[in-house]
Amino acid sequence: MLLTRSRIELAVAMGAIGTSGPGADAAHATPGQVLHGERAGRESSDQITVYAPLGLPWQDLALAWPVYRAAAGAGSCPQIDFLA
Repeated sequence: MLLTRSRIELAVAMGAIGTSGPGADAAHATPGQVLHGERAGRESSDQITVYAPLGLPWQDLALAWPVYRAAAGAGSCPQIDFLA
């Protein structure tokens, strides 16, 4: 997909992937590809997931909130009081 590829290239050029060193081949999938079932997410607990945000801060928060709630509900992350 042209749109997906351009997002990965943008993450390499300006985002977390590019500033940490690896190239576009280090990016397995975008969140959209995983959510649409086009690419698999983590297949085992020893694999590492890195989210390299591209966009407006409210978009990052909108994506992070349900992920945090699911992890907190499963007891797999510490509870954080965001309003403290």
